Amino acid sequence: MGPFLEKLAFARLVFNCPSDRESFAQTSVLTKISGVRLAVQNGESCVSETENQASSEQAKTSSLEKAFLVARTAQEHRGQDIVILDMRDLMTLFDFFVIASGTSRRQLHAMSEHIDEALSRYGARRLGIEGFGESRWILLDYGDVVVHLFDPETRAFYALEDLWAHAPRVPIGPLAPATDAGPSAATGSV
Repeated sequence: MGPFLEKLAFARLVFNCPSDRESFAQTSVLTKISGVRLAVQNGESCVSETENQASSEQAKTSSLEKAFLVARTAQEHRGQDIVILDMRDLMTLFDFFVIASGTSRRQLHAMSEHIDEALSRYGARRLGIEGFGESRWILLDYGDVVVHLFDPETRAFYALEDLWAHAPRVPIGPLAPATDAGPSAATGSV
């Protein structure tokens, strides 16, 4: 079984994804995430579960702060159509999706690198990355926050906002620059 089929099988097992054509986009999203998580399970990353978990309330606040930090950083690097989806009531493996678009491969690379730097300064460690080479859909997995950076065509094709329409959108409002804000100012205006 090849790597993609292993990831797909893992996604269906972990996320109970049906195999019909209608669930293709959802399975693709979860396959990308599970690919990152499968790599972690196979020892390609060294983040322990206890290391990654704080108290329940602190973790929720922290994950929301991280999501806002990602959104601000994407905005600073010309990210477009930035959306934060609250996945806490829908998924147990992560709390938020942050979705943004970029107009070129170079911009998507720069956004992903700056997001990684900002979250690293915040103390968050990336579990994995998918799609950096293709640069049509880059997925950054930080455990409780999963970042999706798309080119416009790929974003329209997968339509994550429609796919997860039942997930509440977190109001972003005006975002303060990420470079001026520390972790306590990360939530912007909600």
